[in-house]
Amino acid sequence: MWVAENFCPILEKLGGRSNKSDDESNDDIAYDGTDEDDHNGNKDERIHIENHRDKSTLTIDALQRSDCGKMSVCVSSSIGADQSSVNICIEDVPDAPIGKPQVYDLGRTSASLSWCGPASSGGKNVTHYSIEARTRQNGQTWDVMVSQCKELTCHILDLKPCTTYQFRVRAVNRHGLGPPSEPTDKVTTFDPFSSPSDYDESDGNNEVFTPSLEYRQ
Repeated sequence: MWVAENFCPILEKLGGRSNKSDDESNDDIAYDGTDEDDHNGNKDERIHIENHRDKSTLTIDALQRSDCGKMSVCVSSSIGADQSSVNICIEDVPDAPIGKPQVYDLGRTSASLSWCGPASSGGKNVTHYSIEARTRQNGQTWDVMVSQCKELTCHILDLKPCTTYQFRVRAVNRHGLGPPSEPTDKVTTFDPFSSPSDYDESDGNNEVFTPSLEYRQ
């Protein structure tokens, strides 16, 4: 995950003493900070604070989207206190597209796919989608069929006839490729040769020719 560029380090959930330089007053300065969003003053093992001579540094391990919010630092001494706050915005890759993509207009070597966008764009706009497919022969291997689709529908070409496929979709933003959607139901492309069921009576003169055999002596 990424923290928005305007993020500034602050203190959180710390009761302690600062180091004093020679020109500082004799007052001990207590640093105290609270996260006003999710932690509610409870100790979080992911959060670490380091005190230095002229600054303190807050580090959050295993950053989560729930860490977004307003964070404050308060500096106090015997003559008063001051406080400053900063809003933290965490950016990430997009969520998976919601639900299961739908296949329609299935042909011999092509298919159309539609899907829904992700629940969260990861803090940055979705730039495009990547469509992947697998066949029964490939097993668990997913191949990229379309690398950049900017809409919520896509016509997929160069499929193999008479082959069973599943498709899935990933959303992409400036931070990269998000997790995949659910796979579609299995669909099978048509046989390359027309079958009797493909016959359309509206074609030609509606005459049907039936082959016959003649025996000659």
